[in-house]
This record gives sequence, structure tokens and C-alpha cells, in this order.
Amino acid sequence: MSALPQRNHEATLRQAIEQEMESDGLELPLLPSGAMQILELCQSPDSSAAALSTAVHRDPALAAHVLRVANSTAYAGSSPVVSLQQAIGRLGQRTIAEIVVAVSVKGAVFDLPEFRSELEGLWKHAAAAGAWAREIARHRRRSVDAALLCGLLQNVGMPVLLKSLTIQARALGGIPKEKLWSLAEEYHPAAGSRLARLWGLPDQVTEAILYHHEFDTAPTRGDEARMVALSDQLSTHLLAGTIETPEAGEHPSTADLNLYPDDLAAILETAPDVLRFVETMR
Repeated sequence: MSALPQRNHEATLRQAIEQEMESDGLELPLLPSGAMQILELCQSPDSSAAALSTAVHRDPALAAHVLRVANSTAYAGSSPVVSLQQAIGRLGQRTIAEIVVAVSVKGAVFDLPEFRSELEGLWKHAAAAGAWAREIARHRRRSVDAALLCGLLQNVGMPVLLKSLTIQARALGGIPKEKLWSLAEEYHPAAGSRLARLWGLPDQVTEAILYHHEFDTAPTRGDEARMVALSDQLSTHLLAGTIETPEAGEHPSTADLNLYPDDLAAILETAPDVLRFVETMR
């Protein structure tokens, strides 16, 4: 018996994804319980560096990563950090929360054998986008609290959808990886926004993820969505080695963000810092 035409396979997969989204049947990974506890501590005004250090210590891999970040060129001070309490004092609770989310997301979401190399590239792009979003927010004198998370998680729906699509494609057979990737790209904003909401992340993060490709339609967080859209473009140019070309900073969002050529030039000058952050988050 001959295989079904490829277009029928695509229609079947598209229908399955839409049904999963409508019925909340899409399998969404949970952050590790330890990461959730650390996030709660970071968001509490009553938590102490000692309590946060104790919580991070329970996850040796996470503790090692926090110390590595604290001693990286992006954050290093005049002397090396040798304890978690020192790291928390240097980085602050908000940065610790960002590191916890980044490390946990990479381990819980960006790990799919069938797309390992592609997701490694997507993670590098995510780290760069998070760093760019933070630089854009800082340059505009806006809160940078959630900017990194908005940029970092803009494409988090991709691996979630790829996992679901890969499982369903096995039953159909003969579906190119490129087609699965294309379908995931089409639906990833909605999936990523749901995942961020499940994790209890701030509203500006969930909305920026949902509308970063259609920022003019964002109901309340248009600026965040615009910053994420711009960070997405800057990351693409940075990793392609074209960040110094005139096209790098040309984006429809720049006018609404009140970014002028001198502003963009100043942001682009931080490219070495962004690259160092990408290396730190590997």
C-alpha cells in the first residue's frame, strides 16, 4: 500500500496540534521542584541569601552553574567567588532567578535526540536574545527584571511542539524534519506562552512570548513584545556574523521603542558582552 501524500500528513499533524492546543492536551514539561522553590525564594522580599544558598545547594549542577556565572567575564568582580552566598551577593536574587530558569529550561525542554543539533543552535539564539533584550531594556531605562526572560523564552514553545510532532510523525512515517520544524515555528508562540503561564512567570513574559511576531496586536505589553522581536533579529545577525551590517538594527519596532540610530549603535556595541553571556549559558 502506498504512503499517504505528504500534504495529507501535514494536514493530519496540523489538525492534531490544533486539537491539543484547544483542549489543553499538549504535554507541557514542568520545571524541577527545586527550581520552582528557588524562584519563589527569589521573588519573596523576606528571603535571605542563606536560605537561597541552601536551596541552590540541593542541586549540585545548578550550584556549579551559578558559581561559574558569578565568576564569568560577564559578572566577575575584583576577586573570585568561592561560595554561593558570595555569588548571590554579587549577582542579586533577580539574576539568580534568571540563571535558575535558564539552566532548568535547557535541561527540561531543550533536549530532544531527533533535533539535538538544531536545538543546540536554538538555545544559543535564545541566550543571545535574552541578553539583547536586557540591553535594550537597560538602554531605554526600563525595568530589566523580566527582559532577559522575555528574550530567553521567546522560542521555548519550539522544542515542546517538536516533541509532540515527532511522536505523532512516527505513526505516519516519512515526514521530513524540516516539515516538523516548520509546523513548530508556526504554533510556537501559543505553546510557549502556555508553558510560561504554567511555570508562573510574570504576565509580561507570557504576553511577550505570545505576541513577539505580531507585536502590534499585543493588548497590554506591546513594548515587551517589540523588544523581544528586536532581540530576535539582533541574535540572528550576531550568530551569523553580520551584526555590524546596517540591516542588523533595521526593524519595524525601533520607531515605537523610540530608538534612534545613535541608540541602536550603542546597543550594538554590547555585542561582545552578549557573546560572553551566550558562552556562560552553554
